[in-house]
Amino acid sequence: MLARQEKTAVRLGVCLALVVLGVIFAIGFRLPAHLVLQTGDNAYPVGPITPRAAFVQELNITGPLRIASFEVLLATWGKPANTTHDEIRIFDGSSRQVQAMKLPPGSVADNAYVRVDLPDPIEIDGRGRFFVSLSSSDGSAANSITAWATHATAVGRLYSLPGADLGHGSLVKKIDHARPLKGAICVRVLGQGPRRLLAEKALRVGGLLVFLALAACAWWARTLRRWWLSGQVALGLKADVGRASTAWLYLIIALAWGLAMALITPPFQVADEPAHYYRAWSVAQLELVAQPGMVVTLPDNVATLPDRLGSAVIDWTTNHYSAGAARALLWERIAPTSRDQVTSAGSYGPIGYIPQAIGISVARVLGHSPLLALYFGRFLNLLASVVIVFFAIRTVPFGKAFIALVALLPMFVFQVASLGPDGLALSGFLLFLAIVLRLSTRPILQTADLALLACTATVLLNVKPGFAVLVLLVFMLRPRQFGSVRRYVVWVSSTLAAAFGLSALLMLVAPHATAGYLASLGMYGVDQAQQLAFVLRHPWAFAKVLYRTFDQQNVALAQSGYGILGWLSVGLPTVGMFGMTLAAILFMGYRETVRTTLWQRLVICATGVLFVCVVSLALYAGWSAVAAPVVSGLQGRYFIPALALGLFAIYGIRPRRERAILLILVAAVGAAAVTTIATLLSFYY
Repeated sequence: MLARQEKTAVRLGVCLALVVLGVIFAIGFRLPAHLVLQTGDNAYPVGPITPRAAFVQELNITGPLRIASFEVLLATWGKPANTTHDEIRIFDGSSRQVQAMKLPPGSVADNAYVRVDLPDPIEIDGRGRFFVSLSSSDGSAANSITAWATHATAVGRLYSLPGADLGHGSLVKKIDHARPLKGAICVRVLGQGPRRLLAEKALRVGGLLVFLALAACAWWARTLRRWWLSGQVALGLKADVGRASTAWLYLIIALAWGLAMALITPPFQVADEPAHYYRAWSVAQLELVAQPGMVVTLPDNVATLPDRLGSAVIDWTTNHYSAGAARALLWERIAPTSRDQVTSAGSYGPIGYIPQAIGISVARVLGHSPLLALYFGRFLNLLASVVIVFFAIRTVPFGKAFIALVALLPMFVFQVASLGPDGLALSGFLLFLAIVLRLSTRPILQTADLALLACTATVLLNVKPGFAVLVLLVFMLRPRQFGSVRRYVVWVSSTLAAAFGLSALLMLVAPHATAGYLASLGMYGVDQAQQLAFVLRHPWAFAKVLYRTFDQQNVALAQSGYGILGWLSVGLPTVGMFGMTLAAILFMGYRETVRTTLWQRLVICATGVLFVCVVSLALYAGWSAVAAPVVSGLQGRYFIPALALGLFAIYGIRPRRERAILLILVAAVGAAAVTTIATLLSFYY
């Protein structure tokens, strides 16, 4: 017992040491300083620098920088060193002296850069002002030092002030009222530019994650070793869940097809893609929650890209898009100045934009361009979504073809190859469904399995609002699989609380669309509070609204769920939809072991119906006029999860007696006959 406690103490000490090292690394890591700004080469002298004449060089810094040192090119005019008492001072935009370096006689060599290190590196956002001043307490025109200057003027203005004025009053006010000189003193700025700053942050986070992973491995070393020896992957899922041929075939088709879609589809020709582009860019800038009014802060040429490209139009016949002009914008530099931009996706949480934000961050590190960032975001979203579905197919114990079929719907592929969060939301749901189905077939559930289930539900079902209701699939798991009712209650309630809790938090912190904003989109009479009150007072009336909506829009919803691309303007031939339907019917006849019980099928059906109602209610409250006769804004892609649930709810049901076949026949024909007669009566009488 004592030896075990000692081993635990040693493991705990090692883990804590690794965590502390990770924190120290994340806080203290710095890339070495390098040249980030140079005003130019020496062309002519400026001076002499005497007590009567001091020179101030303003630096134009247009991007985010961390400044560590300055270097100034000085000359002593043939003398081995300076013979006067000189000084270099650094001032910021508030006239505060940041650093001062005295140059006593003999310390300055002729035609050499003098380096001034700042006591603490200063990070600026590109809007600050910095000044380098050269002054002397003695000397004359005959023996004073001078500075080398360049003819360049875009690097900042040069001023000459009386030497006594530098230490008194506001330097900024003095130079604002002074007449600038031609040229600029040769100055080098050492530190970190925007790319290296971003790379440094990534290295800090990556280093911290590595140390945390090492700490986790040290703590769970025995468990990891046991999983490895037993042929299991992390968190207890087997690496080879059935045959992987379906998964690999899907991976190849989806990546090739999705890449083609991402490249062929013009920028912003996915519904609401401009809004998602703005939101993804804000997440890349770590603006996790949009500002009130659904406002995000973006670089100027990012905010104007949809208008400049001319492709962000609903009616493509009115576009001004040119592929040649788009290619010219691929290497445009990202603007250093920013502006506020309203986006209809401002109410969405950040989870659904993580892959896109990573792609955009790559473009930001490269320094160009807003359009290149759009394509990088599409590629990363495609890769993340396809990989998630790949693991879903490998994980699900049966019905692999149904997962692949749903994930290869043209609308599904179109979404994963765009900047919207729908692709990640749908693929995350398929992985959650696969895990639930996998766990429902196990006699005993391990803690690692349940932890994976809870994490997947919490994160992947909160990519998009409304998907959290799908966590109710956990009721497919039976209490006896947990070993005790108490353990069942704890894990199921924890999973539900985590998923719904994060969903509620994201809804609370997110800004909401105002009536004025909705009116600008052509939607009048929308009032969420009054609409919800109407539904609560008249639930039967809302049920009629749902019936009327799906009765009128069922064909349009089926077509848009299969694929109406662009801004719902590019319809696809129905032959593909019939082919997909035929494939689903044929897959139903595939004989494999399906252990889904009647209770589990009921849970799947109830969850699907509830999901449809929640999505419809959300659109009825947020996009439809109060007490409207139908729900506005419904699209077929919203109900792809319900399609997948419906397929798995009926998969494996095979009538064993002729009586069952007759009952199904009577029910189907009866529904068709009753609705036909009712329609004729209502039309003619």
